[in-house]
Amino acid sequence: MNQALLFQKLRLRLLRNSWRAMTQQSSMRPLTILLCSAIVWTFIFAISWGGFLFLHTEVGVPLTGEIVGILLDLLFLSLAVLLVFSSGLILYGSLFASPETAFLLSSPVAVDQVFAYKFQGAVAFSSWAFLLLGTPILIAYGLVCEAAWYFYVLLPLFFLGFVLLPGALGGLAALLIVNYVPKRRKQVLGVCLTVLVLVLAGWLFCFVEAATTET
Repeated sequence: MNQALLFQKLRLRLLRNSWRAMTQQSSMRPLTILLCSAIVWTFIFAISWGGFLFLHTEVGVPLTGEIVGILLDLLFLSLAVLLVFSSGLILYGSLFASPETAFLLSSPVAVDQVFAYKFQGAVAFSSWAFLLLGTPILIAYGLVCEAAWYFYVLLPLFFLGFVLLPGALGGLAALLIVNYVPKRRKQVLGVCLTVLVLVLAGWLFCFVEAATTET
């Protein structure tokens, strides 16, 4: 049997068992989670829709201009940084501090399949908050801008592609930390700080250039 398919069956069985155990303990717990998520999603959608509508009608700011574009860039940059940290921490814990990983590595399966299984779980678990925060904002933006129907059709593909990149960076950072930090902590810390400074400097340069163009 294909090992990737086998791991997906294992994931589905674990999810089914977890759902069954949670509903048997308390049926109110999943309902509470769904209700709270729906309330948060609706609140963010209402605030975003009202904010975009206010900028478009009252202030007269073009929603396709540089100002709104910079705000959206800053929003998704913040979410991407959070995704990098969360996916890296979850992947580190599930790979190097989990008895399940030791059991899977001792079984006759490929190592890359074990990593892919853990990586997919880490990305999926760390991206639910991003979807909860990102989807209402972009849907509200599309409604106010009167976007075409394919805008909403392509949104799932956008979110899928977006979460994979920070997840991959978080996984790469976790592997680098495990392999190099115990030996070269100062060097790795210096590289991380340098990359962070370069990213912030690049964003600041783009922000100043866009503000100068607007004025």
